[in-house]
Amino acid sequence: PSVSFNTWSHPSAQAYATLDDLGSAAQARPLTFASTGVVTGTHLSVAELNLGLGISATHLPARPTDAISATIERVAAGEADYAMCPISIAEPHLRDGTFTALGVSCAKRSRLLPDVPTLQEAGAAGFDFPIWYGIWAPSATPPLRVQKLTEGIGAALDAPELRSWLREHDAEPMRMTQREFADFVIRERDRAHAIARAAGISPVR
Repeated sequence: PSVSFNTWSHPSAQAYATLDDLGSAAQARPLTFASTGVVTGTHLSVAELNLGLGISATHLPARPTDAISATIERVAAGEADYAMCPISIAEPHLRDGTFTALGVSCAKRSRLLPDVPTLQEAGAAGFDFPIWYGIWAPSATPPLRVQKLTEGIGAALDAPELRSWLREHDAEPMRMTQREFADFVIRERDRAHAIARAAGISPVR
């Protein structure tokens, strides 16, 4: 399933109401952004956004003891200026006014936050960085067992209860054959390498 990420700004920074404001702030002083770790989705997504907007900012990766929630906690504490964060984690802070949503990272608006523009709509041309999940098996797994797993996963995705749960979390099944999924993963790997190279991120393997 594909789940949208959001970019958030600290409420005390009034200049961060829009992406344009964030860009202006970056010209005025050094900015920092938080993530769940080096070359993770929350790192690469902001790196790609920064490249597109011409923003130079210092990366504050997660510490060894950090949970994913620490990413937005560092923004709330004023240690970082902005971050990408799953909607499910940031939504409570959006409701209570702790954070401002600058945009949804997917190409279409989120059902959970219909009034929040996509980052494309907000000014980041062509930006589309959803999070996705896949299921793998060891390469030595017998083909018949792989086929059973594939059929079982397909049946689960068709179950009304799971489809309802996915919808509540603004996620959608990505129906692919094994070949299609393999090709998709290769494209995503190549994209990640390209972002890392362009942003000067290491290690890149």
